[in-house]
Amino acid sequence: MKKAFKLFLASVLLTGAFYACDTKTPEPPAEPEFVLTADKYAMIADGVDEVTFTATLDGEDVTASSQYCTDVFCYTSPVFTTAEPGAYKFHATYELNGETIQSNEITITAKEVEPVEPTEFDPSKAIKKNVAFFTWTGTWCPYCGVYKGTMKGVVEDYGDNIVELYLYTTPPNTPGYPEAIGCPLAVRRTEGQLSTDGRFPLQGYPHTVVDFQRVLSGAVPEGQIISAYNACVGNSPKTGVMVNSVLSDTEVNVTVTVGAKEEGEYAIGIFLVEDHIIAVQSNGGSQYDHTNVAREIGVDSTRSLFGESVGAMTVGQTIEKQFTMNVADNYKPENLSILVYTLYNNESGKPVIDNAVKVTANGLTGYNYAE
Repeated sequence: MKKAFKLFLASVLLTGAFYACDTKTPEPPAEPEFVLTADKYAMIADGVDEVTFTATLDGEDVTASSQYCTDVFCYTSPVFTTAEPGAYKFHATYELNGETIQSNEITITAKEVEPVEPTEFDPSKAIKKNVAFFTWTGTWCPYCGVYKGTMKGVVEDYGDNIVELYLYTTPPNTPGYPEAIGCPLAVRRTEGQLSTDGRFPLQGYPHTVVDFQRVLSGAVPEGQIISAYNACVGNSPKTGVMVNSVLSDTEVNVTVTVGAKEEGEYAIGIFLVEDHIIAVQSNGGSQYDHTNVAREIGVDSTRSLFGESVGAMTVGQTIEKQFTMNVADNYKPENLSILVYTLYNNESGKPVIDNAVKVTANGLTGYNYAE
């Protein structure tokens, strides 16, 4: 009898042991996903232009029952307008089960009202000339930061007539330097000629092409940069360019109008550009401020730096083109701008840049007549 009791007791204990092993501690409930977005992130500080917020909780729209707060005030209305220029940081709050939860923070940039520029093209007026510096670079490149520092000094002296674009390439298997910055034309260093039809083969980094006419290879001294600039800035533009861009959460829509001062065939190139990307840079540390970074190219059909043809134009004629570029989640809207440039074929039949303009990603620029 005692033996039977011992067997029974062992069976109970063993069953309890299995039961205890199978018992799992309940996982804590997931944190609610409370997200604040806006229909645009840049506006005109004219007291009329509006930004509309949207708040979602686990995918459900809770805009009407949320509040929208800065460091100073909270608003019940999801519509924001201001007459004061500046950067406004907002987060949303929501009452959930007796507790106040807070969303992510977004920044709305309110820009000063700009003078209205003439929208009618006048071929008799001179157009301001900007020189385009397109530089192939990389976060892994030890000399690229040196070049950019030299270029910064040149821009301080000649910046009113310089437009920069940096095309980041993938690293040549360099440990510690992942491709921290995206680029629509990213290629490996060994692939050479990119989408420039072999005109500007990469001989080293950094590699700069000035107006598609002159090449600066390596971390050249300031004198060579200025010499290339002077060789191009005296060229009178054959075209005027007017740009109007509208930025939303997921894309930027750009209307480009080209006016011809001289008869000829022309093309349009366009990029979405981002400033102030903080990322690693060889010989520059882990908190390097990357500016004028090519994010998206607007000529999707060819992805060519030589742009999209607008065909033959007569003097005084204007042609309008529409472009749409994606805005990825990691792009900061307040740091985005649009680079537009026009091209024509030189005497050798090769495309060169006629002129270049840059405008904020939610802005407008006129034909930029010379003063």
